[in-house]
Amino acid sequence: WTGRPIWTLISATLIPYNGQQAICVAAIDISEQKRVEIELQRQTQLLRKLIDGIPDIVALQKPDHTILFYNQAGYTYLGRPPAEVDGRKCFTLIGQDQPCPDCAPHQALLSGRMEIVEKYLPASQRWLEVRAIPVPDETGRITLVIEILRDITEAKTSALRQIEAHRNLAEVNRQLEAAIAQARELARAAEAANQVKSRFLANISHEI
Repeated sequence: WTGRPIWTLISATLIPYNGQQAICVAAIDISEQKRVEIELQRQTQLLRKLIDGIPDIVALQKPDHTILFYNQAGYTYLGRPPAEVDGRKCFTLIGQDQPCPDCAPHQALLSGRMEIVEKYLPASQRWLEVRAIPVPDETGRITLVIEILRDITEAKTSALRQIEAHRNLAEVNRQLEAAIAQARELARAAEAANQVKSRFLANISHEI
């Protein structure tokens, strides 16, 4: 005896025997199959805990955009429990009636490789970096898409502020260059006026 539990599948069937009803009992050792199932459940639970520990939003969806599940960050971001999310189309969860025009999963389905897009959500005023990874089956047909969404609002806002600051600085420089050019033009005009004045005074002196 190995000390490990033994799992047995027992079936009982009534059968006629010598003019009477007899019970036929069959027992099958399914210990190895059961151990495989238990190990698979353990690994699945471990994988789910790892996914839930990821701060980015992770979603598994079908090619038709039906959500199979999110990690905990996804449900927290949406502010909804799994019962109100799983089985719905992803775009309906952000208040739309059709897929986004820049849909990363759709692009991944077309290209067959990972696609990355940046998306702005007006409803929440947030920027997301979306990575879509196609998952093919054994025949090569894409049956699932892993979607990873990272909130890049702070980085995007900072970059936009820098662009705006550079734009403002460029405008200030343009105005400064225009003012300098105008000052130079006024200086040339003043110099020309002084020369005219000098010639006029010289002529008057000569006449006198």
